[in-house]
Amino acid sequence: MKYLVKFCQFLGGEVLVFGSPKQREILPGVSKEQAWLWAKDFFLRTSEEAEKNDVFICLEPLSHRETNFITTAREAIKLIEEVSHPRFRLHLDVKAMSSEGRDTGEIIKEGAQYLKHFHANDESGKGPGFGETDFRPIISALKSINYQGFISVEIFDVSPSPEVCAIESLKYLKEVMEK
Repeated sequence: MKYLVKFCQFLGGEVLVFGSPKQREILPGVSKEQAWLWAKDFFLRTSEEAEKNDVFICLEPLSHRETNFITTAREAIKLIEEVSHPRFRLHLDVKAMSSEGRDTGEIIKEGAQYLKHFHANDESGKGPGFGETDFRPIISALKSINYQGFISVEIFDVSPSPEVCAIESLKYLKEVMEK
């Protein structure tokens, strides 16, 4: 991970997202408490390297369907607070937030002080505007916390084509942001 931090900086990047669902699975025979302690130590050491390289490590909570560790924004925030390093921040993802069964706007507001990066995608895995997710309250919540970071589009279903998805997702997000 330290080499990834250095590589991110070498490429001119500022944010390194830690999603990695299978790389953070709690293995059989390991308690959640032990996994938590290991994660806390891992992210503290990685954040120290990130500070040396002007990079932020952003923890992405994922749905319980993808992983068994850090499956809610509240869990991610708790770990971020325990690590307590300015280079260890929160990454939120609309698809993952949708799995929590809570209002995405409230999740965004709860994570405001830690939020550094954001994925716009539909709950279905398609791009913004291609599914049922209404991005108006999501963008409104980001505006209400004065979010200044990137909003990137992460798509798992690129039909009808990657080009159409990119163009239409951007168009939809721009329309929503203008309102």
